[in-house]
Amino acid sequence: MLSSHAFIPNTLFVTQFKKFPIQTKSRKLDSLQLTCSGIVLNTKSGGHAFVGYYLSRSLQKQGVKVTLWNEGFEEELQRSQPFSYYPELQSLGADILFSNSAIDTLKDRVKNCDWIVDNFSKSVETAKPLVELAMQVGVRQYLFISSAGIYKASSMIPHLEDDPINSHSPISETEQFLLSQNSFAATCFRPIYLVGLKSAKTSYTDYFFDRIVRGQKVPIPYPGEQLVSLSHVEDLVRMIILSIDNSKAFQQIFNATSGKFITFEALAKLCSQVCSKPLHMFCYDADLSSETFSLFPFRNRHFTADPRKAQQLLNWNSSTNLAENIAEMFAEYLSQQKDKRNISFHEDQQLKEIQRV
Repeated sequence: MLSSHAFIPNTLFVTQFKKFPIQTKSRKLDSLQLTCSGIVLNTKSGGHAFVGYYLSRSLQKQGVKVTLWNEGFEEELQRSQPFSYYPELQSLGADILFSNSAIDTLKDRVKNCDWIVDNFSKSVETAKPLVELAMQVGVRQYLFISSAGIYKASSMIPHLEDDPINSHSPISETEQFLLSQNSFAATCFRPIYLVGLKSAKTSYTDYFFDRIVRGQKVPIPYPGEQLVSLSHVEDLVRMIILSIDNSKAFQQIFNATSGKFITFEALAKLCSQVCSKPLHMFCYDADLSSETFSLFPFRNRHFTADPRKAQQLLNWNSSTNLAENIAEMFAEYLSQQKDKRNISFHEDQQLKEIQRV
């Protein structure tokens, strides 16, 4: 493990939670309709798109019946990951539905379920009809995959769940909307930069792999010591599962990170080690280059969050290792022959000229 890949503890953590009463009732299910313990609502693109696959797989392996609704159409998505792996979920017994409207697809098919995991909503407008569906099918808990991106930039790191947020951002408004509901308990998760195999978004590591395997210099924003959290999808999934039907998670928000942080420079070195190639790197002034270079995959600042609340309330701990994860993602990179793609480094060249590298 690299020395810069360091854990920064925060001793100021204070936790508060209130119990949310569970309303129990008998349920008679229509045999013509889907029966499930829960519904997973999944987005079709971006860094969160593989959460539905990993969560549904883990739950089905534990004997929990899942209905997975995925935004988009199967014929358009089935050749790309993670959706190309959905037949595995079906073999485990999951019901998978594709459409552009979760409400139209699910309202007449699911009569009762205990919980919903929403990895789809990006605004109150998109969440409102899903809340109506939740009330219709008797949901007791609504779990929402939010984002740590709503935290306001701060020199005090890592972020805690009660740190200031951009309260008018659509995601933070969605959190507050869900937490204000009276018909079910809500739980929100704030990951940072989700990584793992089968992701629809691989730029967090491909940025380094693309340049290192081709002997190109890797541009890093000066000074390269900015700390970042990388959240492995399996850690997030374990946190979600530990929260389901757990009163300690009701009306709570959890940072979903590993609790370990790495600098930009150390991440570049780790990728170089995994690639078994020398690292050629240069630092650039991001302020001077903001209009000409937009490819760097991370915010140009310290961006970390402390998951200690989940450790204390849920007895959760990270079970992943970043060095091993990077090695697995590089193996996937090679298996997809990304090292043989034709890539333009035009922006890199412009950056070198501006920075006189």
